[in-house]
Amino acid sequence: MGAVYILWLRQLKRYSRARARIIGSLGQPLLFLLALGFGFGPTFRKAGGGSYIQFLSPGIIAMGILFTGLFSGIEVLWDRQFGFLKETLVAPVSRLHIVLGRTLGGATIALIQGSLVFGVCLIAGFRVESLAHFPLAAAFMVLISLAFTAVGTVFGSVFEDMQAFPVTCDVAQSLVLRRGRPARGAYARLRVRGGRGSARPKRDDGGVVGRRELVLLPDTAMIEVKVQRLDPAVPLPRYAHEGDAGVDLYAARDLTVGPGARVLVPTGLKMAIPRGYEGQVRPKSGLALKHGITVLNTPGTVDAPYRGEVGVIVINHDPVAAYEIKKGEKIAQMVFSRVECASLCEVQELDSTPRGAGGYGSTGKS
Repeated sequence: MGAVYILWLRQLKRYSRARARIIGSLGQPLLFLLALGFGFGPTFRKAGGGSYIQFLSPGIIAMGILFTGLFSGIEVLWDRQFGFLKETLVAPVSRLHIVLGRTLGGATIALIQGSLVFGVCLIAGFRVESLAHFPLAAAFMVLISLAFTAVGTVFGSVFEDMQAFPVTCDVAQSLVLRRGRPARGAYARLRVRGGRGSARPKRDDGGVVGRRELVLLPDTAMIEVKVQRLDPAVPLPRYAHEGDAGVDLYAARDLTVGPGARVLVPTGLKMAIPRGYEGQVRPKSGLALKHGITVLNTPGTVDAPYRGEVGVIVINHDPVAAYEIKKGEKIAQMVFSRVECASLCEVQELDSTPRGAGGYGSTGKS
């Protein structure tokens, strides 16, 4: 294993002596953080996506490890041109040890470079939400550094010169910058489909796509709602089925709702709803039909700046029977909806319409 160590140490010494390479390799991550992170940050927050730096930084760190690993692996091309590879191959050393030493050296350099980029992201505002997820992230960093250093070594052994290297970088960059979802963090989160839609052709019964009829299908954009549980025994809000509009809310304690009475049911939850959205508290249809239990002020509104416990005002419309609410029981549902803010302008007179002031049954019964 002495040969593995020597080749590993050689890679590290070459890296430590190339100060310009260390500084220059930070240029692209800094460009992405400054141009994309701070440039798109206000738009991303306004759309309800939270911090764009928090969303972008993991990809920037992975990209730094990926490119450094590729570059370290493809350096075998220079060793071949300068004759060092030939001298290494004729040495009484297993070729497996040669490949292993170079790969471990390149992966170590990639991890060092990724750590530097991680430090830059911390300065830019990125925050690790939980140290419990750090071992998994470190394992992923080691995995991609080893994998792409090995891939770079394969490319370097096949390419004749460095002119083909930019093509490899473009392919790798397209893999990293693919559209994806933010990773799940330590906080309890709800992932909610956004409100935009895309027009899609509606299929007829025979399977033929209709030419005239279009339907709006929701896209897969998500907003992130952070949830704090005041009682660990209370279930987190969740969608009962894929495609449901609302997440179920659960009662945090036992209560009795008498006939015609109303009570405030605590949910044991605090929420941080993104700016530009509201949480609408709505009744459960099963409770309303079977027991006459509904939400009194439906839909109740939970505003984005509110940080108190979410409560549900429940009323029992049954004229005779009381209803027993049990802790952990589904009591209502919440739908996250986009809110449009209006600018009110006082005028002396409004424009006229055919309906005018007609209301309260003015359109008739049929």
